[in-house]
Amino acid sequence: MARLLAVPWRIVSDERVSDEARILFLHIAKIADDDEDDICHASDEELASAMGVDSIKKPFEELKKARYMIVDETSEGRSLRLRYDVALDFLEAAGYHEAVKG
Repeated sequence: MARLLAVPWRIVSDERVSDEARILFLHIAKIADDDEDDICHASDEELASAMGVDSIKKPFEELKKARYMIVDETSEGRSLRLRYDVALDFLEAAGYHEAVKG
């Protein structure tokens, strides 16, 4: 979490981003925070399963369009890098410890 820099409430108040996209952002942020390289390597299926939905396509596109994450396409698949200037405040606002444990 030390590398996350805060810009207060930007994603929380952004009208371009739905609640479902905010939840997806939270899951991506938690996985990226746990990884050594700060990149989320989870598949779409893993993220959808964690959220309890069939597809993450729409919220994923919202986050991408609003530029809350950077998508790297590689021969091994897609990796997601969050915009760290917005991630910390969002995690705190979402109740980081309660929301992502268990």
